[in-house]
Formats: sequence, C-alpha cells, structure tokens
Amino acid sequence: MRSNIYNIAGMSIFRAVVLMLFMVVSLGSAWADTICVPYGGFYNFSSYKNITVSYACNNQKPLYYTQLFVNDQLIGWNTPQGCTAPGTAFVADGSTIRFLSKTGLYGANYSPQGLGNAFNGYYTPSSVPACTLAWDDGGGGIAEGFMSFTGTLKNPALSLRKTASNSIFTQLALDQYYTLTVTVVGGPTTAVVSILDSLPAGISTSGAVTINSTNSGKLSGCPAAGATSLAGCTVASGAVTPIVITIPVSVSLNTASSVVNTASVSGGGDTACIGSGVCQSNITTSVSPPPPTTIVINKSLGSNRANSADQFTVQVLEAGNVVNATTNSTTTGVGSTVSAGTGTTGTYKAASGTSYTLTEAGANGANLAQYSSTLRCTDSSGLQTGLPSNAAFSPSTGYAITPVDGAQISCVITNTP
Repeated sequence: MRSNIYNIAGMSIFRAVVLMLFMVVSLGSAWADTICVPYGGFYNFSSYKNITVSYACNNQKPLYYTQLFVNDQLIGWNTPQGCTAPGTAFVADGSTIRFLSKTGLYGANYSPQGLGNAFNGYYTPSSVPACTLAWDDGGGGIAEGFMSFTGTLKNPALSLRKTASNSIFTQLALDQYYTLTVTVVGGPTTAVVSILDSLPAGISTSGAVTINSTNSGKLSGCPAAGATSLAGCTVASGAVTPIVITIPVSVSLNTASSVVNTASVSGGGDTACIGSGVCQSNITTSVSPPPPTTIVINKSLGSNRANSADQFTVQVLEAGNVVNATTNSTTTGVGSTVSAGTGTTGTYKAASGTSYTLTEAGANGANLAQYSSTLRCTDSSGLQTGLPSNAAFSPSTGYAITPVDGAQISCVITNTP
C-alpha cells in the first residue's frame, strides 16, 4: 500500500485548479491507499472499492461546514470544532465524489470563531485557528481545506472469448487457428494468468502459440507443434487488455465433422476468475474433409521447336498405364507456342498413397532426344513435400510421385531444343 498526499495550501487559485484537474484525470490509476484532495472538483474512483471519506487528512486542516457530495447527491455535513476528531463516511464503490467548503461561500457568518476573526467574510492569516483551516494566500485570502479518500484498488476483472479462424475447419488445410481473447477491466493484471485448453480429438498445435505485440514477451510455457493441450501456458503479470493468444492448429483426417473446444483462464489478480463463468469460453466448429487429391501436368517450350511439326503428349501413368484424360494431352502450335487448352492432362483425381509416374511422349514425329527437359511441381495445399523445382527431367524414366491426402499437385514439363 502507498500513501499519496496532495497539499494545495499556499498555492494560488489557478495552480490549485490545475492540480484538481490533473487529479480528476489521473486519480483512477495513481491512488492506492489514502489521498488528500482539495475542495471542489469531481473525483471518480471507478477502479477502487471499499472507499472511505474522512473530513481530515494526514494532519492537513479540515474546513468548517464542509458538504460531501456523492454522485451529485449531498450526503453529509462536517462541523468539527477546534480539532475535534474528524468524521468519516463510507461511499459505494466506483462513486464520483466531491466536497465543497461552506466557509468559502458564507465566510465568518458560519465560523465558530465569530465575526471578529473574519475579514471581508474570510479568515485572515493571523486569525486562522490551529488544526481547523488551511490558508491560500494566492487567491485573495480564500480559506481552503482537505479531505481524505481512502480505498483499495479493485482487482482486475478478466473475461475470455474463444474464436476460430474459420467457421468451418478443413482437414489437412493450412493456416487454421484458434484465438483466445482475454479482456482485463481495471488492469493491468497483478498476477500470472494460467491458460487451460485441451484441443478436440484430431486437432493439435501446428506451430508456436503466440501473443499480441502489446503483451510481447509475457507468454511462456506454451507447447510447440504437435501438442493437444496448452497446459502450462501462462501470461506474466502486468499484461494489459486485450490479451490475444493465437493457437495455430492442424486438423487431421480423423477429426469429427463437428468439434467443440472449451478454453479457460484463471488468475491475473482476479479472485473470481477460476476457469469458469466469464473466464471460460467454448466454440463449435464444423469440419469438412480435405479437397480431392489431384495431379495435373502442363506442357511448355523454352524456345522454338527443333522441327516445326513437333508436338508433345503429357501423361500420368499408374503401373505403366495412362490414367489421365487424353482429349487435350497432346500439344498443338508452332515455334515455341503451345496452343491454349492443349498439352495438359487436365485435373486427374489421384488416390493418396498410390505411386504415379509423370512423363511425356513425342507426337507427330517429335524426337525427344533433341530436347533437354526440366520439371517443376507445386502443391497449392502445401501438403506435398520434396517436389522438384526446375529439376532435370528424363521422359524415358519419368518422375515417380506418391501424393498425400489433400495434395493438389500441378507440374510443368519444359522442353528446350
């Protein structure tokens, strides 16, 4: 606990007003125990609880006839006489508080010392009774006073929301993830936040769990790729709202068509946040099967044909047999041109786990020995690894490939005389 004392005795009215305005803006984060404030102004303690108001403060001098307002309602008067014990009042959490000095309004008519100790309705410096008034000589001799507001900083209030990158996850697809968003009211957190999240059957982490840049460096203990639980994953104290945690996931072929994922958080200084209620969140996500496994071969020429009549036929072979559609598999065109829509196997629906050979044959009298060839393949799904990239290619042996589930393989055979 720490104590902050603001004393505006001896300040001018201008300086005092500036201080009060500063306090109105900043008290919500600075005040942790007891604070002395001047009369006037509004003080909003929305981040604090167990608030007590006292009519004297840390040996500062209270005013006679002080009015206390809470949320703009007058709730009491203070009339201490000659250093009598200050009165106190309890105020609802989060109230907006101010107090006004009746001395400043009515002067000596309401002073216990009588008119003889007043000058133009205010106390003169020589007549200020000990322990009753604070004097500000910069504002024309206006008596001012202090009050004590004592309270405890409210515990941060945490809540959790879980979302998914897509309303429908796709088995084997890339770039899918869950997101945990922790909102912290009255933050930052004052203790470690623990994360619990057991992923549904068939789903596991596909990479590192990350946190948003605002809370960079505060995430620790989270698993690497291949985990099915975030047990041990924590966010260090001092995190500010929002805390956004991204969980990249792999969705395997044995994942059910609909999955429910429940996550929870606890701690952070919120004694009510124990992994239930607003600190728990779940999401239901549909799961679709992966796209069909496919292979397509297209033909390209690096320069003019060795012979103007040369054409080429691309092929997908299974056990030596052509399995692709042959309607457009042979090229047409002259020079280095392959006419659009020709020289392609089209999209062949392959069986994952089956071995295929990608190759070509000469057509219309073309002698493939007159050409050097390269093969380039890509997988738009990102699932097939080890694909050739402009690798030397021999049509006589071809290129053997065994596609994995969901792979969408596209290859180009390029011939150059």
